[in-house]
Amino acid sequence: MPSAATVAGSRRPENRGGTTKLRPGRRRRSTPPAACDGAAPRPRVSIVSASLGGGHDACAAELARRLRATGYQVDVHDYLGMFPLRFGWFVRRLYALELAVAPRSWGFVNWLLGTRPLVWLIGVFTMLAAGRAMRRAVRGSVAVVSTYLGANPLLGRMRRRNLDIPVLTYLTDISVHPLWIAAGCDTYLTPHRVTIERAVTLGATDVRLVGPAVRPEFTGAGADPGDARRQFGLPATGRLALVAGGAWAVGDVARTAADIAATGAATPVVLCANNEELRAAITATGTGIALGWVDDMATLIRACDTVVTNGGGVTAVEATELGVPVVVYRSLPGHARANAAAFQTAGLARWARSEAELADALRAPVPPRTEQGAPDPAAVIAAATGLPVHVPVARRRVRRLAVTGALVVAGAWLATGGTTVAVAHGFQSLRPDATGVYLVVDLPTDRPAGADVLADLAEMHAGLAVTHDLVVRQPETVRAAARAGVRLLNAGSGRPYETGLVARRYAIGDTARRVRELTGQPPAALVSNGEIDPIDLASAAWVHERILVPNRVAHAGTSIAVSPGQVLLVEFPADDASVDTGLVAVGRNIHSPVLEIA
Repeated sequence: MPSAATVAGSRRPENRGGTTKLRPGRRRRSTPPAACDGAAPRPRVSIVSASLGGGHDACAAELARRLRATGYQVDVHDYLGMFPLRFGWFVRRLYALELAVAPRSWGFVNWLLGTRPLVWLIGVFTMLAAGRAMRRAVRGSVAVVSTYLGANPLLGRMRRRNLDIPVLTYLTDISVHPLWIAAGCDTYLTPHRVTIERAVTLGATDVRLVGPAVRPEFTGAGADPGDARRQFGLPATGRLALVAGGAWAVGDVARTAADIAATGAATPVVLCANNEELRAAITATGTGIALGWVDDMATLIRACDTVVTNGGGVTAVEATELGVPVVVYRSLPGHARANAAAFQTAGLARWARSEAELADALRAPVPPRTEQGAPDPAAVIAAATGLPVHVPVARRRVRRLAVTGALVVAGAWLATGGTTVAVAHGFQSLRPDATGVYLVVDLPTDRPAGADVLADLAEMHAGLAVTHDLVVRQPETVRAAARAGVRLLNAGSGRPYETGLVARRYAIGDTARRVRELTGQPPAALVSNGEIDPIDLASAAWVHERILVPNRVAHAGTSIAVSPGQVLLVEFPADDASVDTGLVAVGRNIHSPVLEIA
């Protein structure tokens, strides 16, 4: 899952320090440790990023630059490239398409990805799909650093099992999504105090305040604002508002520019990145100054009076480091909106929720309150590489296979025999009173049942097994039975009352629907032969029916002996012309009283 940082940066991913930048969905090969003139190889640190937007890679590149400057060899790996079958490329394209076509849906998806069951499933899936590639990537390293939250569930699981190096996480978002916090990850680094509070609330135990992972040009002295404006051909006078929609220029960037222009408080300078369609639209409407891809972001930010962003990611952090006021406006749903709230709480930015608030923020910008004196994140990472590390004991293969086999056997039994036993003992099922017998009658479907037959069924408190053939061929019989007070039961496709894979389960739902249409009420229960699986339970729950399992099946005209507490199913052959006589015989042979279902 991408973070807000991925849509907040506006610089092109760079090739720095020998790291090979490949297309998303491809693997990067880790270079072997270098040794010069017989000297010991430099210790290596692996950084795991993701090619989603530019924020994750920007932080990873800066951490790598600082670590190399202190003597470490650094390999940066694209997490999306570790998955087989170009799965990472698919995730990247799907995320970009969602933000472009249905950005509001990302709010729900972002919430869903933070639920506990899905977090666990993501950890299991990534271990199976990318675990081997991750182990190869970090082999020989003294530490691994994550700048992408999607990699944390996998790294945490590996750390708890047999990864004997510390796992550190640089939180690229000021807000903290639950995916960031994974059991097994040792240390979390963040440049914001408000982030520490949120991470501890989610279960992190070691969270440290560090300086921001931004390039040096964002922290030192730079070009004069006037010189910066001339460098980009911007107006020498008047207030300028830099509009940033991230490395992909996503969101309502054009509407944001139009709203800024409408306030009259500033002239919008729109970063269109590689979005040529956006650049053409801004130029055509004349609502602002459209710029393409910009490499010198520090100079451009210095040239403007305010930065307006919809993500609250790396661009917002860089602007605050330069002392330029930040306004979050038309924030993207999900984590970007959480970032906006966190930035405002920390006093680093203003969150404008309306055009009026936007105008106020542009006319009276508030300078950010940045942290001072926090340690360099690279120094904290370097210190962690020298700490003693607890090495978890690797599980024995035989034990692992035994546990896996036991789980498979238990799961198969629960899906078949276990479900049958549970239903037989009353789970989601109906049973008669212990002193009575419940009678179910399966009538022929080739002719309608007479009023006297239906009256007999009602008198004996019997249920009518309504099969799919009966409800299709004899709808009047079903309607008349309901009027006579006969309890209607869903028998699906009929004898032998199995559900099957597709057709028979379809018959269950279709029969229930037709009974509701004919009588205005659903069937009271689902008649089954007792071979129940979880899909059967789901099918019955879908049509709001409990399950009735006959424990005695007999044909009309045979000797019938039942015991109290049983469910008796009586089947009449299709060519039986004496249904009424057969019912009388059935009633006479049942000596215990016929009672209602308990």
